[in-house]
Parts: sequence; structure tokens; C-alpha cells
Amino acid sequence: MALDLPTSAVCPRKTARFRAMRQWQDKQIETSIGDMRQLSNETVISYSVLNSSDQPVEIVPPQIQITGRTATKKKKKEGKGIISDQLEIRDYRLSITRIEPGGRADGVVVFDRPNFKESTEKLFLQIAQADQVDRPILIRLPFTPPISGDGK
Repeated sequence: MALDLPTSAVCPRKTARFRAMRQWQDKQIETSIGDMRQLSNETVISYSVLNSSDQPVEIVPPQIQITGRTATKKKKKEGKGIISDQLEIRDYRLSITRIEPGGRADGVVVFDRPNFKESTEKLFLQIAQADQVDRPILIRLPFTPPISGDGK
């Protein structure tokens, strides 16, 4: 699928709707979510990554994750299990992968949103640095995008 999106979907800076801002302790990057749209069965999310450190960082391709807890009986004393699956990414673009100190990368990711989910499951955009892939930043996404493909 070729990405033919409006500028506001590709460059979150050009829209006033930054929906999430995350910076974790010991992380060198900050992330923002821009527009989130549904085009037929595909969901399109624009995002930005800011390098707030004094060192260059490299960003790996984004991932979409759906996580939840397994149903357990109340009498069972063991801890609840966590279910986590990666959703297939149809396409993504990132303006740059190596971000210099104070620099910013803008990106867009396209994926097929599942038709349904369990009540305990949540959808996340996962952004990670190449040297810290085991400690990604997870940004919770609404299951139903606020904007549909026809602008409603």
C-alpha cells in the first residue's frame, strides 16, 4: 500500500493535536502522537520522536502491540498471566532513524486494527531506541480512532 496522506498526518507538528507525551526515566527520547485515522480497515497514526539527550540516538521501526490479562478463577492463588501480541504493520515511514541531540523525527505507521478485542486488552504504539529495544516506550492508543477516513 502506498502512503498518500495529508501533510497533517505525516507531520504531527503541523497539527495542534498532540495526544500523548511520554518520557521515561533513563530514556533519551520523548514521543508524541499526532493524528489517528481509520481508512477502511486500516488505522493510520502519525507520531514524533524528540531526542532530548546530548547524544545521538537511533530509532528502530515502530510496532503495534495488543496486550491483556488472561482470565483466571478467583480461588487460584497464582498470578494473572499477561497476553501480548504484535500486530502486523502494513507500512511505516520515519523521516530519519538517527536523531542528533535536540533533533526530531516524524513518522507514520499503518496497520490493520482488529475488528474486536477483549475488555482487558489494550492497544499500544511501541517506540524503542536501537540500544534499548528491551525497554521500549509504550503509548496507549484508543481502540477506535477519533477520525474516520471520510473526515467524520
